[in-house]
Amino acid sequence: MQDLVVITGAAGGIGKELCLAFGKMNFGIIALDTNLERLEDLGKILDNANISFSLSHTDITKLEKLNQDIEHCKKSLGGQVKALINNAAINIIGPFNTSSIQGLQKMMEVNLMGAVNCTAVCLKDLNENNGTIINVSTTAGFAPLYHRTSYCCTKYALHGFFESLRTESSLKIIMAIPTYVKTGFGAAKNDEKGIKLLSPKFVASEIYKAYENGKETVYIGFKSLAARKLYLLAPKLFVKLMLKEQKVS
Repeated sequence: MQDLVVITGAAGGIGKELCLAFGKMNFGIIALDTNLERLEDLGKILDNANISFSLSHTDITKLEKLNQDIEHCKKSLGGQVKALINNAAINIIGPFNTSSIQGLQKMMEVNLMGAVNCTAVCLKDLNENNGTIINVSTTAGFAPLYHRTSYCCTKYALHGFFESLRTESSLKIIMAIPTYVKTGFGAAKNDEKGIKLLSPKFVASEIYKAYENGKETVYIGFKSLAARKLYLLAPKLFVKLMLKEQKVS
């Protein structure tokens, strides 16, 4: 029976590279995404790489359908879930105000509840197979970021849920924390500010290494670990430097 990995946001930049990284190590790929066109393009890439896969055009915020879709993918591949990668996320950049509530609610549904839903659906398989959950987070999960108040809220919650879950289960849970990545995820704004961006391929390779080595937390990119240490030791200095990097006067 083949070991399977469920990857959310699979058709995006990091998601695609995660599919390739784990697929090349003989995992069967269950690729979930809401973008049908990019999902079909991903299928062609995985097929050309001779990787076993099953695609699902699904919404991770809809628990019942998510359960059905993952079960269908498992049957088509003939395996059980050995790893879950919660990679899907959305972001809205801008100041928080009364018009931001709807966006925050949507982000909570995707960034937090989507990951929780996938975990609930895969939990039985993961427990039976000494499985691993990998959460793709950012520095927004432990430190403030300018004009990303709502996004930080969702990532802080993600860390709280999974770090607590780690204490009540035997599952291996990895928090992967890259800095800015060259994807469509706010990359244009960061590029305009001259911020160095990591490649999705590099991020995926570092996440796979963390999986192989059984790390609980992996900081990807120098600034990720530096931000963690600085915010713990000197939070006011962190905020000052963060605002300067974002070119906030």
